[in-house]
Amino acid sequence: MTKDIFSNQYWEKAWEDDPNTQDKRMKRAGLGDPSAPGFEKWAENFNKNSFTEESQHRTKRIMNWIEQQTGRFSNLSVLDVGAASGVFSVPFAKEGAKVTALEPSPILHDMLKDNANHYGVTLKTLNQSFEDAQLEELGQHDLVFASMCPAVTTWEAVSKAIDIAQKFVYVSLIAGPK
Repeated sequence: MTKDIFSNQYWEKAWEDDPNTQDKRMKRAGLGDPSAPGFEKWAENFNKNSFTEESQHRTKRIMNWIEQQTGRFSNLSVLDVGAASGVFSVPFAKEGAKVTALEPSPILHDMLKDNANHYGVTLKTLNQSFEDAQLEELGQHDLVFASMCPAVTTWEAVSKAIDIAQKFVYVSLIAGPK
């Protein structure tokens, strides 16, 4: 039997049947909850490491690849899902994109606003989860971007990102063991 790898149903079933998707692994490990003990310390370390030279090199490499696919960032509307402290939102805005940064953690959301101010960029920030946000309030964007974001690890979330995107969707997840 030949499987239709070009159908949404094929990939939705593959995603749902895989016991090792990131969301299922995180749930088994009890991770991803901003109210969990130690989250604030993790967020502080994440923020500190997000704007190092090494991290910015990684960010630039990913942005260069996206720019090759999309064209210029200038005036591109971007929804950064799970923006954290702005590791991508800030550089997108520096390149002229109109960025809406969605971050559910109040701690990371405050860091995101501080980083936008520090780097002199304008962002629209929303302190809410992608799962709870309604399509109408998020609007349409040229690019929906989610890098290592636990909110975009289910097929339902990927479908939602596709519905929001006018042109492009970028989702990256951990490909294997660290």
